[in-house]
Amino acid sequence: MAARTTFALFLLLAVQATSALAQVFNCVGGTVFIIAHPDDDLLFQAPDLQTDVSSGACITTVILTAGDSGTSGSSYALSREQGNGAAYAQMAGVGSSWTEFTTSFGGQQVLVTTLAGAPHIQRVHFRLPDGNMDGSGCVPSLSDPST
Repeated sequence: MAARTTFALFLLLAVQATSALAQVFNCVGGTVFIIAHPDDDLLFQAPDLQTDVSSGACITTVILTAGDSGTSGSSYALSREQGNGAAYAQMAGVGSSWTEFTTSFGGQQVLVTTLAGAPHIQRVHFRLPDGNMDGSGCVPSLSDPST
């Protein structure tokens, strides 16, 4: 029962986030990936991710956690974000230069990034703390998306 309730809540949040995203971006439609960590799309969405990038259709990736692994800190989390960005740029055949701004979805500050050479590729970083191995959560290392 708890798993079903959690899934329904997650699905509702995903729909709300997707609706909010449509108000922020000039490129909508295409594919929305919702992932936990900044490299889960690269690990678990292949080859669909590459196909979508190559198609030129809009791609919005919502990244929920900071990817800090609890105690690894902000430099580790930022390196995961930068690696994710570099991978998208490589797939698109452009340099890894991203524009960014912060906004709020449901009261949560988020960082929105757009690949400069391929503006149909967008990422939304919620930077929530990782869940920890036992699900107890971790102290967030990237609580301010502007850092």
